[in-house]
Amino acid sequence: MMVDDKYVWYLGYGSNVSKDRFNCYILGGTPIGSKKGLSGCRDKTLPKESKPTFINHELYFSQSAITWNNGGVAFIKKEVNNSIKTLSMMYLITKQQLEDVAKQESGSKSLLTIDFEELLKNGYIIFRKNTKYGKLLYIEKDVNGIPIFTITSENDFDEVSKPDVSYLYIIADGLRKNHGMTDKEILEYFSDKGGISNEYSKEELLKEIEMHRQ
Repeated sequence: MMVDDKYVWYLGYGSNVSKDRFNCYILGGTPIGSKKGLSGCRDKTLPKESKPTFINHELYFSQSAITWNNGGVAFIKKEVNNSIKTLSMMYLITKQQLEDVAKQESGSKSLLTIDFEELLKNGYIIFRKNTKYGKLLYIEKDVNGIPIFTITSENDFDEVSKPDVSYLYIIADGLRKNHGMTDKEILEYFSDKGGISNEYSKEELLKEIEMHRQ
């Protein structure tokens, strides 16, 4: 695949494992289950390519989001842990689109301009302080030499929070459609995550997963 250097990979590990949910960041609109609409990108061209992958950072749920019924939302811890595989989706988008996705993720009102040279050099940049999603993290380069980035919190949060089922439905839908997982495999994937393990019984969680297939 030949692409020019205006493209990057955005890696989604929470609700953005769902293509339909991520496409709302591109096109605008309100994702299923969400209470908040998104403005979309200036360039509303859908991703040139998407593919399932994983990241060696621990997934957990923390804070609260009005968007998702005040439940916890997904973050990854900053330290690499090769014994952990957090299932993810990669989307091939333009650098400008990544700036617009970061703007929406962080709730910024102003356009963002990302210094990609600094980002590659330092491994991350804090593009907006004191917000849930204000850190752009450089993961690695794809086999075609295209850099992979994701967005998470500036620092790891110490406390975990129970995610609302509406949020988990979106993640489960992405895992089912893009990673080919069964309901029971999704249950096992969710069951040890911070914010879920002590808040949902396996029986309750499986019932919710089975009831809300999209």
